[in-house]
Amino acid sequence: MRYSAICLVLLISSTHALEFSSRIKALGTDLAWLIPDYQTDLYRSPQCFCAKMIGIAYDESEPTPLSILLCSRRMGVLARYWLEYDYELEQSYPGWQSTEDYTIEFEDLWMVRIKDEVWNFSNDGCIRRYELDNAQTYNNHLFKDLEYFIRAQTSFFIGRVDIDFKVAAGFYERVDQYNHIDNYNQRIGITSGRIGLYYVGMTPPNDKRFTSCYLTLGGPISRAEINSLPYSIYSDIADHERKIKYFGNTFISRFGWARVCPLTENGFFAIGLRNDFVYQPTHNYVTDNILKAITNSMRIPLAVEYLINKVYVRFGTSFVYDFTRLRESNDTGLIQEDITHEFGYNYSFGIGWQPNKDLSIDLCNQEHLNILSNWSICVKYLF
Repeated sequence: MRYSAICLVLLISSTHALEFSSRIKALGTDLAWLIPDYQTDLYRSPQCFCAKMIGIAYDESEPTPLSILLCSRRMGVLARYWLEYDYELEQSYPGWQSTEDYTIEFEDLWMVRIKDEVWNFSNDGCIRRYELDNAQTYNNHLFKDLEYFIRAQTSFFIGRVDIDFKVAAGFYERVDQYNHIDNYNQRIGITSGRIGLYYVGMTPPNDKRFTSCYLTLGGPISRAEINSLPYSIYSDIADHERKIKYFGNTFISRFGWARVCPLTENGFFAIGLRNDFVYQPTHNYVTDNILKAITNSMRIPLAVEYLINKVYVRFGTSFVYDFTRLRESNDTGLIQEDITHEFGYNYSFGIGWQPNKDLSIDLCNQEHLNILSNWSICVKYLF
């Protein structure tokens, strides 16, 4: 794979919006990495980095960072940075005034070709600061926190099986100061990693009937995964304590399977199976009780894509069963166990116009088709 020239992509999108393309979001993200899609697969496997792309996308559901993609023969970079800043003159609480409140988030992915292999390096971080002043008592209260992850990734093929490796290291700090003296200052270091096996049994570009599957094992490797864990990673950290956690004290497995069948020459139907399992042991440092959490999510996604006069119509739905088992400490310090079972479904819809093989304009919406402001749009050009 060789690259010529440099292309620039300015993308306005939401957090994690670029991890899944508009096409995959319309078909359902449970089918991500099971239905081949260049923009989505680029995050899964560095070796998919083979085409130059220019485009712009908008997703209204989250704050909109500016994202930049630069692709050259030897290097590519995709970066997103966004800032929320608030300066208040009015009192937030009786006697207290919020003087400054800001959040800076960033996420970038660097793709580097070393000989015939591509490596991905990425940063993922968030800096928050919130300060309160009391002009009457001359008191000051400051809250600060820092979250940061750095990852390295590579992959290689053995036949049609893509073997993917990710290693990650994270740093987390929470600070609460009153009159410039720490009330608490917690610091956590995390080392983690993940291995994945991906298989797509198709012969591109003409084979539209195929089976695909994947299996990943490891720990959390991003802020989003840390923040979605059943227990906070700070729940067992005492004030002014520092700790290193390997794999975030968490085991995560993901399994996906899909069967794709053609609908004449202009479309396909897909049915799949997705399972996400999380096991997280921790303890409450106040009561010293051992806590354990198990979550298991089983989903059956269905999707259809059909081409009508250069316009793709896409629809996806997913039937969901979620199981959660939590051991919690109640107010008396005793352990109680909560088990929940939840059933549900979700759906998504999209329209894509592709006037030629390189240019595409995609619209997608998830569960609110009648609300225009909930539609996302992406325009991209591959060359």
